[in-house]
Formats: sequence, C-alpha cells, structure tokens
Amino acid sequence: MSSEMELTETESIACWINRVARALASANTRAVAPHDLTAMQANLLMRMNLGMDSPSEIATCLGVDASNLSRLIRGLEAAGFATREVDDKNRSRAILRLTRKGKDKAAAVHPDKRRMEESIVSGLSETEIKNLLRILRKLSETCQTLT
Repeated sequence: MSSEMELTETESIACWINRVARALASANTRAVAPHDLTAMQANLLMRMNLGMDSPSEIATCLGVDASNLSRLIRGLEAAGFATREVDDKNRSRAILRLTRKGKDKAAAVHPDKRRMEESIVSGLSETEIKNLLRILRKLSETCQTLT
C-alpha cells in the first residue's frame, strides 16, 4: 500500500502542491544559474522588464514581503541592473527602473526561463492549462484569506 493511499484527499493535494513547488523552484534555479542570478532576482528582473515599476505591485506578484523585496532590489542595484527613484508625483512612492545592463540581462534570461516554463506544462492540453490556472488562482485567493 502506498503512502498516498493513506492520505486524505486534502492532504494529498497539499503534498502534491508542495512537491510541484519544490520541483518548480529547482527548475527555475537551474534555468537562471548560467546568468549568475538567483531565481528570485530573475523573477524580479522579468517583472520589471514587463513594465512593473511599483515595489508593492511586484511584491504581491512575487509573493514576497517588503523587506525581502527591498533586499532583492538592493542586489539588482549593486549589480547595476536596476535603479530606485522617488516618484515626483507621490514622494512616498518609489519607482523601479531597469538600467540598460538590466534590460540586456532580462533579454538574455528570458529565453531560458520561457523554455523551462513551457517544458513544465508541455504535457498538458490547452484546456488543462486554463483549468490549472483557474484552480491555482482560487487556491491563492483562499490562502490570502488565511494569512
């Protein structure tokens, strides 16, 4: 008898989500390692390259708190990939910008991240992908109410 058969349905779901999260984190780390970035630094670069410039918006997207995001931003700034400016219209708001070097790094990382992400869902049909996205969004919303 396998250990999965002894789990309740909700325990099995939690187990599979954890397993997939660990595998995705490992795949992400391997995909960006040749670029001398951590997975989170690469994720931040990708979001900024898509035009996200608000630290709070990026923190929500990446699922990190303000102090962790600030540490990531400092690392990108130190590497010359990003700058942090004060918004002239709202002095309490920071605006994040990629430097030319940061844009070049994002362009170099993007194909490797895209290949990794596409390979992860390669065994799923278009309908399964849409259903998975719908379910993951619902789970995420539920998790947000628990914290």
